[in-house]
Order: sequence, then C-alpha cells, then structure tokens
Amino acid sequence: MGRSPITQTNRKRIHNVLIMLVVAHFFMVARAIYVELWHGDDLRERRLVQSKRIVPLHARRGMILDNEGNKLAVDVPYMSIYAHPSEITNHDEYVEKLSGPLGMSGDDVRNLISDPEKNSVWLVRHVSEKTADAVKELNLRGIGFSRDSKRYYPHAQTAMPVVGLLGESDGLTGVEFIFNKQLKGENGYVVLERGLGGINVPDSTRELKPAKNGEDVHLTINLAVQHFVYDALEQAVNKFGAKAGSAIAIQPKTGRILGMASYPVCDPNDFKKCPQETYRNRSIGVIYEIGSCMKPIVVAAAIDKGIVDPYAKKILCEDGMRVGGYNIREAHGVGLPAYLSPYDIVIHSYNSGTARIGLMMGKEMQRETFLRFHFGKAFRGLGLNNQQNGLLAPMAEVRDSTIATNSFGHGIGVTQLQMAVAMGALCNGGMLMNPTVIEKVVDSEGNVVSSFEPKPIRRVIKEDTAKLMRTMLVGAVEEGTGKAARIPGYAVGGKTGTAIMPRTDGRGYTRDVVSSFVGFAPAENPEILVMVTIERPQRGLGYYGSQVAAPAAGEIMKKALWRMNVPPADIEGGMYGFQPDTEIPND
Repeated sequence: MGRSPITQTNRKRIHNVLIMLVVAHFFMVARAIYVELWHGDDLRERRLVQSKRIVPLHARRGMILDNEGNKLAVDVPYMSIYAHPSEITNHDEYVEKLSGPLGMSGDDVRNLISDPEKNSVWLVRHVSEKTADAVKELNLRGIGFSRDSKRYYPHAQTAMPVVGLLGESDGLTGVEFIFNKQLKGENGYVVLERGLGGINVPDSTRELKPAKNGEDVHLTINLAVQHFVYDALEQAVNKFGAKAGSAIAIQPKTGRILGMASYPVCDPNDFKKCPQETYRNRSIGVIYEIGSCMKPIVVAAAIDKGIVDPYAKKILCEDGMRVGGYNIREAHGVGLPAYLSPYDIVIHSYNSGTARIGLMMGKEMQRETFLRFHFGKAFRGLGLNNQQNGLLAPMAEVRDSTIATNSFGHGIGVTQLQMAVAMGALCNGGMLMNPTVIEKVVDSEGNVVSSFEPKPIRRVIKEDTAKLMRTMLVGAVEEGTGKAARIPGYAVGGKTGTAIMPRTDGRGYTRDVVSSFVGFAPAENPEILVMVTIERPQRGLGYYGSQVAAPAAGEIMKKALWRMNVPPADIEGGMYGFQPDTEIPND
C-alpha cells in the first residue's frame, strides 16, 4: 500500500508550525539580545556573587603603650559570627536556633538574615569561643566565623583621659581619636569559590587582600607616675568632698607629659554606662580662673623688663585696695599695710602687691606677657583632642581693674596644662616648651614612623630671671602658703592658688572655689613639675590650695622622684639643700 498523500489541510498546519517556530526563535534571540544589553552586567554580577564567598580579614588595631612599653590599650582576641543571607531559605528555623546562643531577639536575627541581596552580614561581634562553638554545633549552612578582637584597657580609668575611648570601630576621644587612622590599620578580605551546597572549593582563592595591622602609638606617659597622679587626685577629691579635679605631671626640660588624670572619670571598658561629662580630659578641656598660681608669671615678667627690683621693699600691700570701683582684699592680711618686695609678695601671696605690679606694667605689657606664655591659645602637636584656648578679655575692654585682677589670676581663663607649661618655663631657664603625650609611632613591622623631639616654643624670660623666680618659689613652699608640699631631702618650689569660681551666666561669682598648687623639684635642677586642681571642695573640710591641692602635689612629686631615681640633696643645707644664688636683703 502506498503512502498517504499530504492533504492541503496538513500542509497548512505544518506551515503554521514552522512560522510559529521561526517567530518563537526570533523572540528568543531578541530576548537574549535585550537581556545581554540591558541586564547582562547585573546577571553576571549575580552569578559571580552566587559562586563566590567573600571572607573578611580583620586588621588588629595598634596598641597604645607608655614610655616603658607597658600596654595601655590592646586588642583582645574574640570571635565574630556572620551570615550569608543568600544561602538561607528557612528563616524560621534559623531564627529559632540562633536567637538563644547569640542572645538576640528573634526579630533582630530575622532582620539580619532576610535580605538575599546582601552577600554577608555580621550577626554578632566580639563573642567568646564558647558562644562561637555553640553556634558551630548547629551546623547551619551560610553561617561563618571570623577571629576578631575587642579593645581592652588594662588600667581602666587611670589613664583614660589621655588614652581615650574606642567606639564601634573608631576612636572617640584622646589618642584613640587623634591617631585613629594610624591605629586602625586596614581590613582585608579573601574571595573563595563556592561549589554545590555552599561548600568552599579547596584551593579556590580568587582574590586576596591581606589585612594591614594598625601602628602602635608610644606615649610619653609613664605608667607608674600616671598611677601616682591618679591615686593622689582621687584621694584629694574624695577627702575634701569636691565635685571634680585634675592633675598633671610634666618633665619641664622637654615638655613630655608623664602623667595626666581627671576625676571623676569614665571606665573605658564599659564606657556606654558612663555620663558624657566623665569622658572629658579636665587638664585641657576645662577653663579655670586659676588664682594666685598666676602671680609668679606676672612678677617674673615685671622683673625681666626691669619694672621692679625683686628685693626692694617699695610696693604697698594693704588689706583693702580699691581699683576702678572694685575692692581687692587679702585672704591673710596680718601685718598690712606695709611696703614689701616682690619676693615677699610671691612667697606670702599678696593680691594687692601683685595688682600694683601689674598696674606698673600696663595693659600692653601684661597682655604681651600672657601671649608669650601661651595663654589664650591651644598647643599644637599635643596628641589630644578637645583642647580649650582659654579666655583673654578683648583689649578694648581692659581697664585698670582688669589688669589688677588678671595679675592674681582672676578675670583670665586658662587650662591647667597652660598654667603648668608656663610654670615649666621658670624651671627650664625661661624657655617655654611645647607639651606632648606622644613619644613615637611604630608600624606593624617595628619601624619607627615618627618620633617626638623636644620643641621649644619661645624664650619668655631671661635665664637669670628664671633662676631668681625658682628661688622665690622655694621660699613660697618653705616660708609661705605651700608648706604642705615640702618633701624631705628635696628643695621644692611652687605656688598655691585659691580662686572664686564665676557664675556660668557670667554675672558675678559664686561661693565655690577652685583650689590649686603647681610645684617642681628638685628646685636646683627641676626634673618634674606637678599641678593639682580641685574643683568645688566643701568649705567645711578645707578649701584653700594650701590645704587641698598642695599635699596631693607633694605626694605625687615625692613618689615620682623616687621612681625616677632622682637623688635627694643634703638636707642640712638651707631650704632642703637649695641655696639661692642671690643674698636676700633683710631690709
């Protein structure tokens, strides 16, 4: 039997199928061209994302160390756990299994793992090995683990104002903030090939960027001295019921800061629970009317310019001097009125005498003195943030009353660091040194990237004048208001200050005081300068700088001198081993 002939109807059907195939092929080609032109890059990126896994490599943050290599801030190893949301489909199962071990709410876990567009997300950072092992035992696809670190401060509050605080990833205050870029380093990553089931393909590294560890910052701070400073400050604040305080220890010849403390202060290992006020470094972040600590600076400038003779009893001191409508009184006016010398005025801390010396200088010379001693301006290269400039009255507003009160530290605002550095110039032959807390920066290979060298700012007085002022300041400790700072075997020089605190609205003064002492030893060749400032001590417990701040400063200096192996002088000599070069007249 022969084959059936193809009917007209069948031919038509075949023709229609061929046309449909051609049309379908055309649309497939057109679609492929469209996808390639308009979505090709995106789809290729998705394919790469789905076939690769990016594993972060965490850089170690650099350490902060003291000048003997003791660690003040370090990274402690921890584990961090991350997820690849694109590999997770059963969200309910993951939420149920992960929320317990991670200590997270189910909603928080779900929010992190539910976005398939994200290649990886951190679930938790800085957890213990025990927590990480508990999650590993769940054997969940798309969950990864990374060795990480957490910032730890071994000495907690003791050095916090200098070392500072670290937030989630960046420094917030102190050296952690100023040197954040150097300390932080650079994180890296490795890109791995991912096979079926999300398993890493062995030896499949596509790309590797190694982590670059941060640089280490070595400070001028000496941990032992830092403890002396902090402990004495804490005890003084608590003993006298004060609201706050600050203390600083400086090497006057170089400007290196050996210790710097504030109280109360935040615990950097648990800083989120601390009031914001406790973050502040009070030595540089609080402006004080510093009181009588300013007197040696004014007197030194007047002697240096030949305005007064240091031992001539020609300056009238009286308990009740009136200048420009204001009364200037003495805290201890016994034996006044009397004509006294600048030496007498400094050691017995007479306001009226210092005011008259200031008026003899005049406003231009006094202002030039303040500027030369670096009042009213922050220091460069200190290595700390949030320095205050201080406050100087506009020259157009300076009256005789301004000159008089500025001479004994009222109406002029300075930081504790500015006052300490100014006094340091009297210890350093009249040379003002730029202060710093930074000794050097060392990279992860041990190479010194930068290092500190002592930097003079300028000469502020002649060397002979500086030596003369040290003689006077030893007298202030031996005979005057600073007796509580004496140290057996050492000649100590220094000056007390007790200043009434202004109202916050600028309208007059309160009954609160700020009590200070700034001193140095040994006076013949000063190796350390210490300043202690106590804010708002309770009047009933004692509030003068001689009572509140001088004993704490003496204790710090004594321990620091022992720690620095500075030998005592012959205590049989005058003024604990220090004899002034110039004979002091009796008349």
